[in-house]
Amino acid sequence: MVMSTFKQYSKPDTYAEDEPRSGGEAPLWGEAVYADKGLFLLLLYDKAIKSMTEALELIAKGDMVEKGERLIRAQDIVLQLSDALDPSTGAIADNLERLYLYIYRRLIRGNIRLDTEAIVEARSLMMELLESWQAIILGRDSATAPGLENRAMG
Repeated sequence: MVMSTFKQYSKPDTYAEDEPRSGGEAPLWGEAVYADKGLFLLLLYDKAIKSMTEALELIAKGDMVEKGERLIRAQDIVLQLSDALDPSTGAIADNLERLYLYIYRRLIRGNIRLDTEAIVEARSLMMELLESWQAIILGRDSATAPGLENRAMG
């Protein structure tokens, strides 16, 4: 199965963890999501795309400090995705690793040079990958997992 392209980790990365909701409500994402590496993968993609979208909005507002934090978060997620690949699966993992590293370099360029085109390109590539993984993991096109919305894709 394609999901075997990724190694299994016992604990989720902090970037995909759900932040506490206001009023002490329960987190949106439960343990079941973290136990399913397919849904966890979708959450990582969603968080990276959302961070890139927020960075573009922050650039437009002139908030360079927060822009940098959002892009660093996206860079960290992309590196985590690259690190999670299982090289023993062959060409799929090799190609994904090259693509992740390209996306990572585009995010660095966007952060250092305020290159919005590089950020938009990185986000577009991540959105295409997310759509592909959604089709594989959820078994249908343009599907979303519980807790995932296409909010970052607008």
